[in-house]
Amino acid sequence: MITVKLKNIAVASEKAIKLEIDLYEKVREVNYALACCVPEDLPTICDLYFLKSQLYKKLGDYRLAGCWLEETLAIYYTFIPNIDHNDLWLLYHELGLMKFKDDKPYEALDYFHKALQTIYGKEYSCLVNFAIVHCSLGYTYYTLGKFDEAEKNYFISFKIHCEIYPHALEDFTTLLHNMSELNNVISLTNACEINSMLKELTLKENDKGKWVKAVLQEPNYNASSQGII
Repeated sequence: MITVKLKNIAVASEKAIKLEIDLYEKVREVNYALACCVPEDLPTICDLYFLKSQLYKKLGDYRLAGCWLEETLAIYYTFIPNIDHNDLWLLYHELGLMKFKDDKPYEALDYFHKALQTIYGKEYSCLVNFAIVHCSLGYTYYTLGKFDEAEKNYFISFKIHCEIYPHALEDFTTLLHNMSELNNVISLTNACEINSMLKELTLKENDKGKWVKAVLQEPNYNASSQGII
């Protein structure tokens, strides 16, 4: 049994090392592409900076990932003031996530709020982005022990998902898992409304709705063990 476990660990380690090597090779490819760019091709440079940030994110270097996102924003601010809001909210949100991962939650909150500002007043299709950012805000406040703020942001995200985007399954399951964790710490003040909306969703979503209902009704429900998240 021990031999099998050690063999599995060795195989997993080998795969992890290969993945890391592949990622660094991709970083080198991006660096080469950047070296070939003409200075005037700013949109391409921004795309490559963003790609580089995502590679460092996969490598677990959240500080460097954040640095390249900041470089991308700096170019947009200086040279491309008419940036599409769909790009801008994503950059702010992604930078907020990197700051959170780099143990800078208050900087993360600042970027999440900036992401919200780019979405306010935009078309209906942006509401799912609105829900994603509020979920990130909720989790950040939760880790800071600011449970009232966490609940407020979770609930905004929850209402959007229930009423408009219940089919965004991955985001919704993450949100419900986070709300379940918060419910283990404090009693959610909107519990009645939440359960009522989940009941309606259960009728609409059938099997999907069954686990949705279970997540909040069972305090120790482990969504990941069900293959949901």
